[in-house]
Amino acid sequence: MPKRRKAMVCRTDLLAALALTLLLAGCTAGTDASVPLSPSVPTRAAPAEPAPEATAAPPLTVPAEPTQLPSASATDSAPTPLPAPDALVTLRENGVFLGDGWGSEAVQVLALESAAGIAFRSPRLAYIANQAIFVADPLGAPAHPVADAPPSFLLGPDLVWTADGKALLTIADREDANAQQTGSSIDIGLVAVPGGGWRPGLALADRAGASILRAESASGQVLLVAWGSEPSFQQVLRYDLATGQAAGSLPIAGQGEIIASPDGKLALTSLYNEAKGANEDVLYDLTDAAATVRQRLPLRADTHTAGRLWSPNGDRIAYLLREGRTPGEEQTQGLGLYLWDLKQAKATKIADVTDPAGGPVAWTPDGRYLVFRQSDAAGANAFYALDTTDNTLRRLPLDPASRILGWLPQAQ
Repeated sequence: MPKRRKAMVCRTDLLAALALTLLLAGCTAGTDASVPLSPSVPTRAAPAEPAPEATAAPPLTVPAEPTQLPSASATDSAPTPLPAPDALVTLRENGVFLGDGWGSEAVQVLALESAAGIAFRSPRLAYIANQAIFVADPLGAPAHPVADAPPSFLLGPDLVWTADGKALLTIADREDANAQQTGSSIDIGLVAVPGGGWRPGLALADRAGASILRAESASGQVLLVAWGSEPSFQQVLRYDLATGQAAGSLPIAGQGEIIASPDGKLALTSLYNEAKGANEDVLYDLTDAAATVRQRLPLRADTHTAGRLWSPNGDRIAYLLREGRTPGEEQTQGLGLYLWDLKQAKATKIADVTDPAGGPVAWTPDGRYLVFRQSDAAGANAFYALDTTDNTLRRLPLDPASRILGWLPQAQ
């Protein structure tokens, strides 16, 4: 169920070079049939219930051949420096590290103890430790507690920054004897930053999990999806954070993960199309009361997308195509790294990522490079940066156990 959202320098040896060579060679060999789309109505996860009507979606095609990566790109040298002097922020075990834009010469700047609910929004990092919520600036300000963490039952608490960066939302479940379907309910609270202090926000009765799409501010509205006993949903809920009262809903059907675009205007989720016997990814318009479907991405039978990641300006979506009808099935193989270009309404295979646990990790702030993960020839995880302007590829000097949190702007 989607609800949750780890730097040492890697040595580059013969195995790494071999892995890159195989990665690039494989990309030039795969094929995907072009799929023209016709207008349709989104299929709900629960076939017995009618799906919300949608207007015709623009056609989207998958080209016959992936973009070919030049063999000259098989190198372990550092990518071109980022145009701004940004510092890459990574997490490994309980330490936060800062390096250059690609993670080189990283040094530990924070020790998080046994942290949970880590949420990074440049330039601040929030996390939960010792039953308290902490906020820190990896470039300077030390970690300091801003509020006590709310109690939780099985999941969370999780933290989500508001869009204005002035507050944190806390999401935690609690055991609820009155919740007949799930046995739990979800509480969402708020913490002002830097002022501190936690206050209750709203309660979602008889729900096993919730995902925040967007919250503009602590006094504004929040868009969210709440799950019951099944990882499917038929609507996106809108609540007023100031009063905790429901403020409406959008007729959006989906299953599993749903993620909003950076500007909060679109939402991406998946549906199983019973008529075609295959999954499809669907883009809904969050600014329209009818939640119009803007585009659909049809998939081959018994495949699904994973690791879906919006570009910073919201015009592209990166994803890993993976075998299996659902993410819950045993993963056997990745079928390639793709870019879905929303302006051109087409998806293009850009690298032959076969590791089912690999896929997109992060976009650089300028939207030029896509960082993704793939196992090397020795079976160890490795990070690569793909330049989406010329498709050159580089391996990054990051420890395989690292988690990329984001980038911090540094003073010129």
